[in-house]
Amino acid sequence: MPFSLRIGNDFSGLYLSYKAYLLSSLAQFRIPWWSPSEACGYPFYSNPFTQTFYPLNAVLLLYMKLTGGYSYTDHQIFTVFGVSLFVLGNYGWLRCLQIAVLPSVAGALTAGLSYRICEILRFPNAVHSAAWYPFILWGMTLVLLRDRKKAGFGLVLTSFVMLVTAGYPYYIYYSIFLVPMYALFLCLPSVREFFLAEKARIRRTLLFLTTPFLVGVLVTSPYLYKIKWLMDQTQDRGGHDLSWARSSFSFVDVIGSWFFPPSSLGEGWYYFGMTALFLVAAYILSFRYTRSSRAEKMVLISVGLWFIFVTAVSFGSASPVFLALWYSMPGFSGLREWSRINILLLPAVALLVALGTSWLTSTLSKPHQADRSGSSAEKIPSLPNLLLLLWAVILVIQIVLLSTKTFNNQWVYCHGSIRNAEVFYILAGAVGSFSIYGLLKARQRRVIPYGTAWLALSGLILINLLDLSYVGNTLWSWPTPVKDAPQFTLSEDIGELNRKSFLVPRTNHYWTISNDSRFNVGIIESWYYNRYTRLHENYWERNRDNRFIYEFKTNVEQSDRTALEMLLGMHSGQKLWFTTSIAHGSPSPFIDDAKQAGGFAHITHYTGDSIELTVKCQAPGYLTFIDNWDPDWRAWIDGKKVPVLLGLGTFKSVAVNSGSHVIRFEYVPFSSEIERFKSGR
Repeated sequence: MPFSLRIGNDFSGLYLSYKAYLLSSLAQFRIPWWSPSEACGYPFYSNPFTQTFYPLNAVLLLYMKLTGGYSYTDHQIFTVFGVSLFVLGNYGWLRCLQIAVLPSVAGALTAGLSYRICEILRFPNAVHSAAWYPFILWGMTLVLLRDRKKAGFGLVLTSFVMLVTAGYPYYIYYSIFLVPMYALFLCLPSVREFFLAEKARIRRTLLFLTTPFLVGVLVTSPYLYKIKWLMDQTQDRGGHDLSWARSSFSFVDVIGSWFFPPSSLGEGWYYFGMTALFLVAAYILSFRYTRSSRAEKMVLISVGLWFIFVTAVSFGSASPVFLALWYSMPGFSGLREWSRINILLLPAVALLVALGTSWLTSTLSKPHQADRSGSSAEKIPSLPNLLLLLWAVILVIQIVLLSTKTFNNQWVYCHGSIRNAEVFYILAGAVGSFSIYGLLKARQRRVIPYGTAWLALSGLILINLLDLSYVGNTLWSWPTPVKDAPQFTLSEDIGELNRKSFLVPRTNHYWTISNDSRFNVGIIESWYYNRYTRLHENYWERNRDNRFIYEFKTNVEQSDRTALEMLLGMHSGQKLWFTTSIAHGSPSPFIDDAKQAGGFAHITHYTGDSIELTVKCQAPGYLTFIDNWDPDWRAWIDGKKVPVLLGLGTFKSVAVNSGSHVIRFEYVPFSSEIERFKSGR
């Protein structure tokens, strides 16, 4: 994928642009705390999109130093590397559960190449966040083994820190469900007996499992606190708006996730291949014909309950489970698109496929166990025939969905340029079901040698991977020659770009950070400071998708339009203004005041995080920097600390006496919290 397709959607505008700015800053031995080039200023380090503290940035920085740049293709490779981590983590976790090599490979690859993972390739941060889920499960399992406790503790702690810093808060929050549920799963005596052949000591188990997470939360709590604070100040991210969090996932979407993706919402689907589906189905149906341990049944029941719970939450406001959590669970109301929680089903998918592969390997290569149903067994349809019956039912549903064109609106945008891809799933179902049917029928005649069974299962895995890759590797991607993929690292010193921005008019369009001296005042929907967004609401129109189109509202006078553009630096790049007052309610009187007030400012130093000026004022007044106010901004005039005031409801200002002065603004993370702590407030 990195060399043949170009990932679209948010991949470039959100993630790659931030990564380029971050790596360029780190290469100059500075951490960017503030982002001055987007939406008239916004915190950088606490913006989760930036992935500022993710440890793997060190690897990317070294790579950039060696190659001299960081391109679109490089970031795609980094994203796919996250998929590799996810597969590796699942494999290690399944092996830790004492599942054999081939079944573990089957489970890990199936989950890692499922549509749930392929669909989020457009969100590199989401891929890298999800990659650490299985490592956490692996570490939790190791903690329970007598001779692996320290290794498990370290793996859980490291993986949790990686998850938090990978930059996708949704998946951090989802772990609140995953971790406790898996801990309870491991506490079940039958589960411990089935996987680890150990007796459970519930109190000790919970103590061992809780400790590394407590340490991890302690280590990452300052960062998490700042993310939470920023989201509370951000448009539509503070929560409590049920319409914002409403999800359209439904029963039809669930059916689509299992065997007909065109009918499923891409935000939540988790299609994992028709061959894998029939393999899991055959494994579950086999319980009707063979003696299975109570422990194994408890494992399947637990996994089934997990599927039901996650699915119920993914239904959004249509689900009583979702509504109960919405009104009772802290932070729950701050998230949207709850169908995305289906990422939590992938470990269960990996486990089911691994158990199914293990069962089929054993069934093909070992003598039959005694039939639990005795003499009535021959009256029950054989497993192979029952599997064909299941395929026939699924086929009918697929044909109905296809013939009625019951396709999700997102489907056409997700699967790229493949035509008639809908028919492929019908063919995949036939191939998958008849492949397993043929193996089971062959087994009825004679025992298949283990080596032959191993090769047959390897073939099934390959068939399933081909099924997943046909459409999966094109999701949100389009063919683009590698030579056309641009370099995104900044060619100039960041400080120099920032200084030039005072001479270059700002742009106004739907985008995030700017990687050149043309700073942007535009915003993306449901992001950036509430107070800054309100300024846009007063003057510019939105389209049907709730995006600002930057056409002035018809009731805005021409003088107000010109004043706003001047204020934001869209005419000349000017971002510093002297006025006699900051109590103006709109840009027009503010600009009129500035024309009368006079004053001179010369920039002596500017990094984005700080600015130093020499100024000369004709009379007492205010200096307003058209860069958003934040409680962590500090200001000094002639070395004396002064309050940073709020100008026009969103920008930062300081009161200045007449005469010449040296003024310095600096963004100091956590300074507001430290001052409140010192003052006892």
